[in-house]
Amino acid sequence: MRHNFSAPIKEELLHDHRKLIKKLLLALKALPTSLRNEININKEYLDDLQDKIGKWHDIEITSGLVPDELAGYQLLCEKKQDQLQVINSLASEFDEKVFNNEE
Repeated sequence: MRHNFSAPIKEELLHDHRKLIKKLLLALKALPTSLRNEININKEYLDDLQDKIGKWHDIEITSGLVPDELAGYQLLCEKKQDQLQVINSLASEFDEKVFNNEE
C-alpha cells in the first residue's frame, strides 16, 4: 500500500486506493483487540485519508456531470484541486504516519 501514496499521487487511482484503505480498516476491526494493538496501525490517520479521498471523488463525479459552460463548473474544478492538495499533503510521509500512532 505504501507505493500507492508515493508522490506524485495518480488521480486515476485515488478511488481504488480509498477502497483498499476501507478494506484494511474493516479487516482490522475483525481482528481480536490484542492483535489489533500489536499491529499498531494509525487507524485515525487512514480513516481521515480515505474520507478526504471520498470528498475528492464526490467532486470528481459531480464535475463530470456538470456542463463545462455552467457557472459552477469552474468552482468545482477549483474545489477538486484544493481537495487534491489536501490529499497530497496528508499522504506525504505516508509510512511514518500509518505506523506511528503518536501523531
